[in-house]
Amino acid sequence: MYCMLIVTLTLPSLLQKGSTASRLALLKGFTDCASLIDSWKITSALKCDMIKASPPQYVKREALESAGASRDKRLFCMYKELQERYDLLMSTWQETVHDNKRLQSRVEELEQKLADMEETNRPDGVCLYHQECESFFGSLGIDQRFLAPEFDKCYCSRCYSGQPTLLRGKPSKPYAIPRGWVRFATALDSRLNVEEVFSNYHVAFHGTSARAVKSILESGQLLLPGDTTSSGFTIPHPTGHIKDGKCSLVPGHKEGCFAIVSKHKSNCKCGCVVFEPTRLFFTSPTVKYCENPAYAGRGVMFGKRMTKCVLQVRQKANSYKVLAETVGAQRRSEVIDPLFDNREVEWCTGHRYPAIIVTGVLIKLL
Repeated sequence: MYCMLIVTLTLPSLLQKGSTASRLALLKGFTDCASLIDSWKITSALKCDMIKASPPQYVKREALESAGASRDKRLFCMYKELQERYDLLMSTWQETVHDNKRLQSRVEELEQKLADMEETNRPDGVCLYHQECESFFGSLGIDQRFLAPEFDKCYCSRCYSGQPTLLRGKPSKPYAIPRGWVRFATALDSRLNVEEVFSNYHVAFHGTSARAVKSILESGQLLLPGDTTSSGFTIPHPTGHIKDGKCSLVPGHKEGCFAIVSKHKSNCKCGCVVFEPTRLFFTSPTVKYCENPAYAGRGVMFGKRMTKCVLQVRQKANSYKVLAETVGAQRRSEVIDPLFDNREVEWCTGHRYPAIIVTGVLIKLL
């Protein structure tokens, strides 16, 4: 009985440890031990004894003349058997824990060796992640005339360790560094005042699909739903977005910011304007907002990995409105990017090129 008490007190703590297989073994062993005690209890006040057989059934035996002595003897035997089973269970559990630790240690060792091999075999100045993204970017078939490879930049954890945000434009505004992405720079129109663009324009991002990237670069500007590309492809109207004329834009939580609300009456004099999203370009100072499936789709497979595309752009100051997010993050109590307020992560503008200029294509492997 003392051993049974030990098992009963120890079992809960054992079940909290070890693998699933070891837990099942402990439970089975405990059940077997309990069945031994139950079989002994049957003889406690009877002159006839019942013993457990296999298959489970009870066989009646003749009454024992010295029932007390027999019970003591049998109790001692069951105690020994119970102790042996308990020791076996403990030994099995300890071996399982030891094996799990040894396996985990081996996995960590192999992962470290793999990382060391990648670092050792990587040529100086070459990033393997950059190379993978470059392979996908090359598959898009973009003419080299539209690219400026000397300004390409990798923002993976190995290549970039700088600040999370930078200030650009006049007046200056922050944008989030697109960590985990690789930027393939695009060539700018020679008719542009490049110095003015890079000195005065703000940096933002625009979600798009891999299919549209080539057409956008060939046309030299962002395209709105209904526009037809040089290849004859018409940009479709997005589904699941706010429809034109259903909402109004009203002043937001601070100057320069706006909120999207249900449409006001036509004679309203609060300063609101009708919201017509199909005639607007949407950008954001953080790539985390633009990579949302609502703007960048779910990505495309390249080899064994999913890839996504986002455009990096420059926007003329005071040419856009700052809006709150429209993907339901606030409703779900989610923070899109801790570097920005959810009420300021979406920019919209009706101004076309050159008020908004594509300066790079960002690629990310998921």
